[in-house]
Amino acid sequence: MASSTTMSIQDIIDMYQGLQDQANQANETRYQDILNLFQGQGETSKAMIDRSVAEQNSQDRQSLASRGLFNSTIQDVNRNQRTTTGNLAKSQIDENVAMNKAGVMERKTESGPDAGFYTTLLQMIGQNQGMGQNQRSYSFQ
Repeated sequence: MASSTTMSIQDIIDMYQGLQDQANQANETRYQDILNLFQGQGETSKAMIDRSVAEQNSQDRQSLASRGLFNSTIQDVNRNQRTTTGNLAKSQIDENVAMNKAGVMERKTESGPDAGFYTTLLQMIGQNQGMGQNQRSYSFQ
């Protein structure tokens, strides 16, 4: 047995708009996920640099202590140089993340079909058949 559903033009327009809104939300969620992925990769890379600098500083302290130079200025000079190098590397990562995010933002061209066009088209169909928008109904099986 076939069942039929009667829909007015407004029902079709409302259904279309609801589906378009869902698609737009899914696209926006995916877009934000991509931007967050870049940010997360950048944070992970910066954390790796921090760990590397800390490990090198620790190794340096041990080496200097074993040679009796623990209280020398060599440790401070090396630590400052590593910190500066690490900060420059982290700045470069931030710049790369920003450039990647900007590239994604620049290429974002998602735009759904024009709902106004379909609304006008449906209204014209109704008018051409001599019935007003609120009186028009279609049966789907």
